[in-house]
Amino acid sequence: LPTVVVLGAGLLYAGRLKGLLKYEGVSLVTELLPWVKPERYTFARRNRIIAGLSEKLFVVEAGPSSGALITARYALSYGRPVLVFTGEGERFEGCRRLLNEGARPVEGTVQFGLLELLKKPRTLDELATLTNRKTPELLLELTRLMAEGKVKREGAYYCRL
Repeated sequence: LPTVVVLGAGLLYAGRLKGLLKYEGVSLVTELLPWVKPERYTFARRNRIIAGLSEKLFVVEAGPSSGALITARYALSYGRPVLVFTGEGERFEGCRRLLNEGARPVEGTVQFGLLELLKKPRTLDELATLTNRKTPELLLELTRLMAEGKVKREGAYYCRL
């Protein structure tokens, strides 16, 4: 699968990203002149190119002022599917807002997030902090995942199977 890095600056400011060119299938793309410095507005403009190159756009987390919201809105305006991971707390506020603007939720968001976190053993307290979820709700989901054979508990730790 090719990797395209869309820069928010000119190639002279790509710096450490130029090292990516040694890998097969990696391209650096910019519409800016080589000497243009990265500025807040150049990243916002660059997001329309990301949306245009994307077949689908996945927004994993987006706070209330995340740049991912700009990209998602461009994608929606281009008729591209936008899928969002939903969750509780401020870091998902933008994702929840995108649902009202035409994005679709990724099915199994809660399980996906937990299973990713459980790649290494974690306590219930750790999981509650990392997911920003209430303990009873989290315990219910962990019990469901254990019943499905996806998670096991060893002492105070939960881990993915």
